[in-house]
Formats: sequence, C-alpha cells, structure tokens
Amino acid sequence: MIWQRLALLVVAAVMVVLLVIRGRHNGEQAVVSAFSVSPQPIAWLQVRGAVNHGGTYPLFDKNMTDSVIIMSEPRCGLRPLQLPDTYRLGGQRGISVVIHCPPSGGAGYTDIASIPPAQCLVLGIPFSLSHASPDELELVPGIGPVLAARIVMLRQKNGDFRQIEDLLQVKGIANKKLERLMEYLIP
Repeated sequence: MIWQRLALLVVAAVMVVLLVIRGRHNGEQAVVSAFSVSPQPIAWLQVRGAVNHGGTYPLFDKNMTDSVIIMSEPRCGLRPLQLPDTYRLGGQRGISVVIHCPPSGGAGYTDIASIPPAQCLVLGIPFSLSHASPDELELVPGIGPVLAARIVMLRQKNGDFRQIEDLLQVKGIANKKLERLMEYLIP
C-alpha cells in the first residue's frame, strides 16, 4: 500500500515537471493575432462636454475617432461628424473634441481643437513645437524663458519646424538636450 502511494507520487511529480517544461516557450517570438494593436498610439482623443463618459483615449488607427465619440455616449444626437484626419491637425497628437447639446433639443455640434500643451505634459503626450507659445514651451523641463524665446524666434525666421532636429540650430540646444526634449515635443 505504501509502495503504491509512493509510485503515484513519483508519477505525479514527473508529470508536473514535464508539464512545466513543455509549458514554457523560452526564446519564441510572440504571435501576432487579429486582436493585436500597435504599442504606441498615433494620437490621443479627448472627449468632453455633453457626454456620459468623457476622457482621453488613445487612437491606434485614424478611423477610430467616430467610434470613441460614440462610446463616450453624447447626451444628444450629433450631426454626421466631419472630423479632419488626425495627421492634419497642425501636427498635434492630442485632439480635443467638445460636444455641445442645445438646451432645446435637436442635433448637437462639436468643436475640435488641440489638447492644450499643459494637459499634454500631464498626460505624457508630446505636443507641437511649431504651434506652442513661449509660455507653453517653458512648461517643458529644460526650457526656460530665454530658450523658449530663441525657439520662437527661429520658428518666426524659418517657419514651422519640419523635424525635431531643427532645434539644434537654437543656441543652447545640443544633442544631449535634444534627446531629453524629444520626449515632450514633436515638430
């Protein structure tokens, strides 16, 4: 009787070891499935105003905008949304949609703007260097009033920034500082 129990215990231990070894997939690549999403959002959509579920949502596809607005449950019917492509909003990665409902009922309307740079910083969303005021640039760690003024002067002289590396033309910005600023700014 004791030998039978010992034999069962040994068989169980061997099976557990085999299952652990076979269950591990060391070194294998992750499989891409139909439900995989990009790890980095292409933009962020902030929905506020007359909605039941306002908030800031990541967009992994430029066609998700209408779906996010519908899921936020506007408190009134909306006219068909004619939202611009997220890439054409001044290079911003943070888009704010405010939904307004008329008090008398009927179809509501939307206002579209960029998420303000101060909110972008709090949310960890880079904001557009080409559209920021000196005060907004000063919110970025490592940019003070003098550097902000130099950045704006370069922008006024040469036009909008085409790439973040254009900041290297600003006195006081070298490669190391540029790397730190890239976390907060886009052209």
